[in-house]
Amino acid sequence: MRNRRQPEYAEATREWAFQFGYCWRCGHRGLWRVNLQIHHFCQGSNRERDNLATMAISCAYCHDREHNHDGIGLLGWLYLKRYYDKEHYDLDEVRRVRSRAATAITEIEVYGQRERLEQAGVKLR
Repeated sequence: MRNRRQPEYAEATREWAFQFGYCWRCGHRGLWRVNLQIHHFCQGSNRERDNLATMAISCAYCHDREHNHDGIGLLGWLYLKRYYDKEHYDLDEVRRVRSRAATAITEIEVYGQRERLEQAGVKLR
């Protein structure tokens, strides 16, 4: 697993992260900054580190898997975002951050991820 210092986040981002006490991918319980991390699931979101539409919560193990080619991909993370954090789910904002057309990713594609995620061992709460 990677051992790197986590960046500083805005207060709203910290408050958002602390409300989730589990990894969205495997269900591992924990605390943000102790054994849970923010996963930025959009390329380019490093330029917008505090954009809540492009963030998810993962444990260190799942975060490492995501960055080492055992990931669930953007559509998978969008499904989990919609499932766990509907308030900040914003497909239009994700398209904007990724510099994609309004038709690049559809709600139907996102919605269709549940079965694939369950087959991949993702544990939905």
